[in-house]
Amino acid sequence: MRIEPGKAPARSLELPEFYELVQDKLSAEATPWDCRDELRQLGHNKDVLLERVHHDLAALWNCDYHSGAGGASLLLLDKREYAPGRYFQVRFVFWEESRHLGERNKIFLYDDVPHDHNFELLTVGYAGPGYCTSLWQYDGASVLGYAGEKVALTSLGRFNLAPNTVLWLQQNRDIHIQHSPAAPSVSLNLITWAEPQPRQYFFDIPRQRVRHVVPRVPTRREPLFQLAAALGDQNTLDLLTDLLAEQTLDPDLERAAMAAATHVYHTAVAGEVDE
Repeated sequence: MRIEPGKAPARSLELPEFYELVQDKLSAEATPWDCRDELRQLGHNKDVLLERVHHDLAALWNCDYHSGAGGASLLLLDKREYAPGRYFQVRFVFWEESRHLGERNKIFLYDDVPHDHNFELLTVGYAGPGYCTSLWQYDGASVLGYAGEKVALTSLGRFNLAPNTVLWLQQNRDIHIQHSPAAPSVSLNLITWAEPQPRQYFFDIPRQRVRHVVPRVPTRREPLFQLAAALGDQNTLDLLTDLLAEQTLDPDLERAAMAAATHVYHTAVAGEVDE
């Protein structure tokens, strides 16, 4: 684990340039940590996420919709191969306040699921105050991977993923728990992995044991509308209005879309008219 607070960079990167720079570094056997300046610079570009939200709103009911296994809470951008069988990907993760999460909608069960990762994760605070995370370390190479297995854990403390703060979590080595942020937040991730991927685990911290293998993350779409509400502009409002007019939504999604449209109108659009 490595963590580095930082200030806003002097320049922003567009996605194509970011991909090129990271591809070159990783191909030369750099670590994700060596790409932290580029990730901060991409994170300084606040148009990247809103453009992706607009894309997914427009393609929500088409075959083009491909936000990934995590649904709208995990907005995945292009996957690239930088060496045979080795890949990297950029993704945005939306973190909700726990008081707004119903059991049906939970993906990240704050405070409940200490876990490692079966990939390298470099993350930077993109928007909002950021979540806090408690961290431990273990020797993944010594773990067989069965439920109840004893694992020696070392506590690394608790940190806040504030804007421009960069955190590197190493595959099958770092364990963390996310704690709900004070306000909705977004993190920007660079993840790297090799095929086939190893296993990923939930842990029992007090007993220092493996709890079980992490199941596949369920799909949901509601947070896409929350991102639209938080970041939206006139284009967002047009997309939401078209969606409500042209699609038959289930009641939960219709309420989410209507709430997002109302919020965007009153904050972004009506504010521009008043000016």
